[in-house]
Amino acid sequence: MKYAKFYQKLNLSLTVYLIIGISFLYCQPLQSHIIEPDNIIYGEIFDNQGQQITAASGAKVTLEVEGVELASYTMGENVSAGDYYILNVPLDSEAPEATDRAQMGDTATIKVDGQEITAINDISGSTITIGARGTVIQKKLSTDIGDYLCGNADLSGTVDIFDALLVAEYDARLKGHGIF
Repeated sequence: MKYAKFYQKLNLSLTVYLIIGISFLYCQPLQSHIIEPDNIIYGEIFDNQGQQITAASGAKVTLEVEGVELASYTMGENVSAGDYYILNVPLDSEAPEATDRAQMGDTATIKVDGQEITAINDISGSTITIGARGTVIQKKLSTDIGDYLCGNADLSGTVDIFDALLVAEYDARLKGHGIF
C-alpha cells in the first residue's frame, strides 16, 4: 500500500511533465534578440597632398552598407579623439533582415563629406569588409577633397581669391546633387 501511493504520485508527476514537454514542442519558439558589440574603426584622414584633416575641419566621416548609413562621425565631435575619426559600427549576426546593423562579411563604403575615400591604409579603394563582432581596427583614410577643407583648392600653395571661387563652385555642385 505504501508503494502504491508512491507510484501514483510518480505517475501523476511524470504525466504533468510529459504534458508540459509536449506543449513546448507545439509552442512557437521563443527567440531572444542579442545585439552584438559594435565594431570600431578609427584612424586619421589625409588629403591628396598628405595633409592631415584635423578635428577643426568638422569633416563628416560615414560608413554605409548597401547605401544605408550605419555609422558617422564629425571630426572634433569627441575632444579626446583629437584628430582621429571613430566609427562605431552596429553589428547583428542574428537578424540578417535588419537594415540598421551590419553583418560580419558585409562590404561597407567609407565616405568623407559625402565623397568616397580614395584609399585605405594606402591601398586604393573605398570599401572594407566588416569583421567579427567587437573588432577594433585602425584604418588610415585618404581622400581627394582635403584641399577644399584646407583652403588651397587650386593647389597653388597659397590661399587666395581663386581658392574661394573654386570652393564656391564645388559647394554649388554639391548643393545641386542634394548633398548640402
